[in-house]
Amino acid sequence: MNKKRLIFVIWLVFFPLVTTGFLTLYRFFRGLEIGIEQMTPHFLAFMVTGAVASFIWYQIATMHK
Repeated sequence: MNKKRLIFVIWLVFFPLVTTGFLTLYRFFRGLEIGIEQMTPHFLAFMVTGAVASFIWYQIATMHK
């Protein structure tokens, strides 16, 4: 696997996680309650992006064998 694809996959996996973390901290310091309803879109986005990234990684890994 070349470096560009590796960086792209890492970005796909970690960007939603980092975004969710920053939004959670922002809401926490604003003093707002973090309910399940507020976190669900970010969690779903993280899950979908993670699934897509792992699928792409699997395709790349099997393609080079």
